[in-house]
Amino acid sequence: MDLDNNSEISLEELLQYSRNKYSPIDLQGNQAPFDQDAIKQDVHDLVLCRAANNAEGKVCKDYFTREDLKNALPQLYNLDNIIDDYVSFEAYVSHEFKLHDIDYNGKVEHWESEKYDSHYKFIRGFWNHSKGQGNVRETIPDNGIMTYDQWMRQDNMMVKRDYQNTDIPVEALQGRFNYFDRDNNGELSWWEYWSTIQEDDLQHYHFRQLYYDIEQDAPGSPGYGTLTEEEIRDYFQAQADRGEILASEVELRVALMLEDYANG
Repeated sequence: MDLDNNSEISLEELLQYSRNKYSPIDLQGNQAPFDQDAIKQDVHDLVLCRAANNAEGKVCKDYFTREDLKNALPQLYNLDNIIDDYVSFEAYVSHEFKLHDIDYNGKVEHWESEKYDSHYKFIRGFWNHSKGQGNVRETIPDNGIMTYDQWMRQDNMMVKRDYQNTDIPVEALQGRFNYFDRDNNGELSWWEYWSTIQEDDLQHYHFRQLYYDIEQDAPGSPGYGTLTEEEIRDYFQAQADRGEILASEVELRVALMLEDYANG
């Protein structure tokens, strides 16, 4: 019930708990990303709306927070394995929220939910294809496990997009498998598969945003498309001038940025 982890139960939190316990939503057998017409409004209300303090009606926002997601997750997923383990459940909530919160501002707005759902379905297609179900961009119930042999096929869509006109080198398949196999148990869970690629996508998104914040050349000009050391230094120096970082950090940040940029 303690959604904000402040060791107190507010009236709003109590009402949320009562709504979940006595008026749970019916997913009608649908699974993530829960954008099916039959349940979309109910899931929307579950995540974005809270029971009004007078216990009548509801109060809705155009974004959701970690607390809102924490309240909704037990109704959306079967969490029997962690729901009674405080540490594991809180870690899961934090991880799930991080995957949704694209701009890292503590609020998941409509555009972020749309981007998350679109990428989720796109990657589900990859998973389903490797599992022998074709590139079907929806959740198809299975055992939630991809074996090493299923991953190592030449039509692995997760890796094939980097080798469109040639066979995938075996070492490339093995290397990417090891990267995704976070618990090193020789197989991939859907959680590993999805979390890893979504985290990579978020890193790419933020690096791309940073790139365009630093880029000083106008589109079409000779220097556009390449960051110079001078542009990077100007960017971090401006942050130091505004008091956002220490002046002593500038050169270190420049060096780290150049290293990251060189590594793609």
